[in-house]
Amino acid sequence: MNDISIEDFRGGTDALDRMAHAAWRDEYGADSYPNLYSPDYLSYLMQGVDDPRLAIAAYDGEEIVGFLLNLPRMMRLRGELYRAALSCLLVTRKQYFRQGLANSLISEGLRRNEELKFDFTLFYLETGHRSSRLFRKLQAAGMPIERVKRMGTIARVLDLPTVRDSENVKPYEVAAMKLLGACNAPPDPGDPRIREAGKEDAPAILRLLNSLAKTVSLARVFEEKELEREIICPPLARTLVFEKDGDIKGVLAYVLVEHVGEMRVPWAWINHVYWGGLSFRERVLLVKSFMAKAREQGAAGVVEWQKNTYPVSALYGCRFVPYPRKVDMMAWRFRKDISLSGIPDVYEVQI
Repeated sequence: MNDISIEDFRGGTDALDRMAHAAWRDEYGADSYPNLYSPDYLSYLMQGVDDPRLAIAAYDGEEIVGFLLNLPRMMRLRGELYRAALSCLLVTRKQYFRQGLANSLISEGLRRNEELKFDFTLFYLETGHRSSRLFRKLQAAGMPIERVKRMGTIARVLDLPTVRDSENVKPYEVAAMKLLGACNAPPDPGDPRIREAGKEDAPAILRLLNSLAKTVSLARVFEEKELEREIICPPLARTLVFEKDGDIKGVLAYVLVEHVGEMRVPWAWINHVYWGGLSFRERVLLVKSFMAKAREQGAAGVVEWQKNTYPVSALYGCRFVPYPRKVDMMAWRFRKDISLSGIPDVYEVQI
């Protein structure tokens, strides 16, 4: 560890992708994992990262051996605005497992976040994995870490043969999906009220999504350019809108994420939904249009992370089923006068 330097990320997304792939393959074994380090996806995430202190890497000479990214946020917690960071993509080269490198990256990330005057840092832990065990130890040692919310996952397969060949899918799971009719993408309903959003729609979408902060306990708050970068960035990130009476009444935004199993296969992750102005039937139409569009882009399935931001009955109406993974949203507080423990509903993307 004496020869390791921790510094601003120098760039070189291909090398990071290769290093992360080796680490996560070792972690997940036969199961698939989301490749959040692919050069295209990482470039998409880093569009709004304009301070080099937010992207941290560990190097052994010229070789990258660790990485951590902090994404700046404005969050509304129980009606009050706070500056926060979403900390993500923590990874170390597998040869450095259990040697303290992950701890060193976390410590440097926290030091920088405090220097940048963030009020708290949010991060996700998948239950049962190394990072989850590491943070449990830090929590037990008295660090100001809280579990914000535990989230289940629901999913819908759009291409069963591809999922069966790529993922570690059991025969009984295949049979169940066939029985439920949840194994192929539905046809696009072709409703003229549903269309893909363009940059000119950003102001209207901004009003709808920012209004969620009035009803959700912990909610992201956007500026217009920030939102535009995140939801209208084809081919990775696209948004469908549902218009009624000349106004946008429904929004469904998603991003393509590569899942790596036996093959590298894109899935569509639902990131933003607003449909308070739609009936149940209209919501179902929007979901079906989304699934058809995602399949056209090559997605083998779609995923929704259950954060209680919006009612999901329309998803179940489109034969979404529980996906066997649990994820905890966690928080590291820099202020003693706030608590993020046990929040029932959250509006923030999954990374």
